Parts: sequence; structure tokens; C-alpha cells
Amino acid sequence: MSGRTYAYVQMRQDRVDELTRQARRTDEIEARNRLLNQQQQAREAQNQQLRQRLADNEARYERHVQSLGQEMKVLEQNTRARFEQQRKAYQKSLEESARQQQQYTDQRVNQLNDQIQRDLKQQRKEYLDLFKVQERNFQEALQQQGVVLQANIDTLAAQIRQRLDSEQAIADTWIAHLKQEIAFIRERYRHEQFTPGEVARLENRLQLANSNRAQGIYQTAIGTGQEGFLQARQLREQLELMEMHWEHCRQLAHESATAALLLLDEHKQIDYRLEGDQTLQVEVDYWTEGQWQILHDRVSGLQQQVADGQSTLTADQFRELQQTVEQANDQTLALVATAKVAALSSIKRRDIQDIILERLAEMGFAYQDSSYEGEDFRRALHLKLRNGNGDELVTVVTPEGEVFNNRLTFNFFDQSPNEQVRDERLNLLRQHIESEGEMTVGSMQCEQAYAGDNAPEALRDFAQVRANHKPQAVR
Repeated sequence: MSGRTYAYVQMRQDRVDELTRQARRTDEIEARNRLLNQQQQAREAQNQQLRQRLADNEARYERHVQSLGQEMKVLEQNTRARFEQQRKAYQKSLEESARQQQQYTDQRVNQLNDQIQRDLKQQRKEYLDLFKVQERNFQEALQQQGVVLQANIDTLAAQIRQRLDSEQAIADTWIAHLKQEIAFIRERYRHEQFTPGEVARLENRLQLANSNRAQGIYQTAIGTGQEGFLQARQLREQLELMEMHWEHCRQLAHESATAALLLLDEHKQIDYRLEGDQTLQVEVDYWTEGQWQILHDRVSGLQQQVADGQSTLTADQFRELQQTVEQANDQTLALVATAKVAALSSIKRRDIQDIILERLAEMGFAYQDSSYEGEDFRRALHLKLRNGNGDELVTVVTPEGEVFNNRLTFNFFDQSPNEQVRDERLNLLRQHIESEGEMTVGSMQCEQAYAGDNAPEALRDFAQVRANHKPQAVR
């Protein structure tokens, strides 16, 4: 028997399933309630900000209406009434998708440590499908409003011609209306973000109308001014719907990012209840070697991008971000599962060494030292024993491959190496480990370099075992 011999120790799958099933979060109900309350508070804060922005917009609109002449006020009232109907219908569609997403987000909380179920995936598909419906509604609203607006402007043109006698006065009126409309668009809307270059084209049309008027070409100035005014009104109402659509996509993305971040924070450290009264505290970032913090930093950065109501991101980019942060939820649950089994696997490495210590104590060996490599519970556990003859045995349980799979290495340091004695000890240890009913031990493999000899002397140096630090994960 070689001075360095190893075997693979694997936990039976039924015991793995039982162990992970028994390890339940101690504050599962409290954690769920905390998440739901925090998400609701975040929604209320976001809604308050939105209400304030809408109130500011409405105040600017009322100031604009008050500055209009009587004919323009009538036009504004006629087009506004129709547009409000379309906007409310569109807003209702947006609110329905928001409601479904909130329901989906809250249902995710009820899963906590479990993977998302089929019905929850279907629920997510339903609210994402609403985006396609909203896009159609958006285009239909613009088309319908264009028809109504054209009819109302034709009526306004007839009223202006009835009221004014000269073509010059009519041209001046249309130019003034166009100028006023451009100014309002500049003040109220983020036109360069949503419709880049469109206001510049309107200003070119305004300049052309002014030039025609200055040259006395009043009919052309009237046509240019009236057409420019129609385009300006169409642009304004397009921007109104686009901003509504954009804000909705931003809110949904913010809802998802906030929920993902809250889910991460709630799963930063978890206390599990094991068999009996035992508890296990799991720090997820530690047991996933920094992956929790990497994911947290990424989601936090995404949340900051969607939190800004003045963001330059497009609605499509918000949708992409939303999908990314929702995927982060599944990644969070996967990290929690990884951390949980990694911590439990570390305990099982200790249990293996306890079995070895117990059995070898019956053979005359006494405990000398033990340590996780680099004093890191995620790594190999070393145990040193010595008998009355001065023979030493260092056993090392190293995580290998799949979770709950370990490589068990026996390192002999005998005064007079005896192959038969070593073989007997190993067979007894193997039988004792398997008799516990949790693990199976593979066949013993000898490292031929140490046949008939002792293991490398450096393995007895436990100061070096403790100092053997593993490089941290790159973030």
C-alpha cells in the first residue's frame, strides 16, 4: 500500500435530496413579507414621483392654453377631448401590463428558494405579450388623432378666413400659431430624444413662411404656416404618446430592477434550520466565491440606469434591461442553491473526518491537529493523527467535481512502513464510513511514486496548510 492513497467518497443521492429538503430557511415567512412590503414601498415612491411629473406637465399645459387666442382655445379643446379618450385607453392598457408585472413580481417572492414554476412563466409571457398590443394601440391612436386634427384645423382655417379680411393678416396669424406651438414643444417635451431633428424642420418651415410673408407672397406664407402648424400639432401629440409609452417602459424596468435588487439583498445571508435544533448560517457571497456581489453590482448599476426620469435610454432599451434583470432573479435563486449545498458539503467533509477520527481512536490513534486549507471552509479539510509508536496519518477530504463528492486522501508517515497494516486500516475505515448509511467509497487508488514509502513530508506541516490561501475571485 502506497504512502499516499486516495478514494472518492460520494454522498448517496437520496441523502443529498433529504438533506437539502430538510434545510429550511428559519425566517421564510418573515423574509417573504419583508420583500412584499419593500416592493410596495418602492412602487409607491415611484408612483409619487410620476404623479409630480404629471402635475408639472399639466401646469405647463394650462399656462399654454391660457396664452392662446379664442380660436386656438376652441381647437385645443376639440382635439384635446378626442386625444384624452385615446390617451386614457392607451394608459389603461399600460396600467394592465404594470398590474400583471407587479403580480408576477410578487409571485416570484413566494417562490424564494424555489425555481420559478410553469404557471409563473406563463404569467410573465402574458404581460410581455401586452407590449405588442400596446404598440398597435399606439400607432392606431396616432392615426386616428391625425384624421381628427386635420378636420379641426380645416375648421380653424375657415374661421380665420371669415374673421380676417387681408391675406397678410391671415399669414401673420398662422405664423404666430406655428411659432407658439414650436415654443411649447421646446418647453414641454424631450423632442430631440424621441423625434430628433423634427423641431428643426418645423423651424425651417417657420423661417420659410416668414420669408414668404416678408416678400409679400402671402398665399404661399399662409399655406406654409398652416401646413407647419398641422405638422407641429401632430408632432406634439406624437410626443405626448411617446413620452407616456417611454415612461411606462421605464417604470416596468425600474420595477423589475428594484425587485431583483431586493431579492438579492434578502438572500445575502440566510439562516437554515437543520435536523433537530441545529442551524446553519450561510453567507451567499462567501459560499459562491464573490458571485453574489458581482451580480448585486450589476443589478444595482442597471437599477440606477432606469431610475432616472431624464434618462436618454430608449423604450426598447428599457425592455432589454427589464429582461436582463428578470434573468438576474433566476441567477439569484441559483446562487442561493449553490451556497446552500456548498455549506452543507463543507459540513459533510467535517463529518467524514469525524468518522475517521472516531474509528482510528479505537486503533490507538490520537488527535493532533486539523484545519481547512487556508482556513477556508469551502476548501479541503486536513486532519492529523498519531499513535503511540509515533506513526502519523494525515487525511485530507477535498471537494471534487459535483457537490457532495470528495476525494479522501490518506497520507501515511510510519516509523516502519507496513503494507499489510496500512491495508487493514483503510479497509476498516472504508467499512466504517459506509456503515453510516450516507456515503459510498470508491476503490482505493495508490500513488505509485510513494509505494513502500511515506507521503511527502510537507503534508505534515499544518502551519503551511493554514497559510495556503486561494486567490480571490476577480470581480
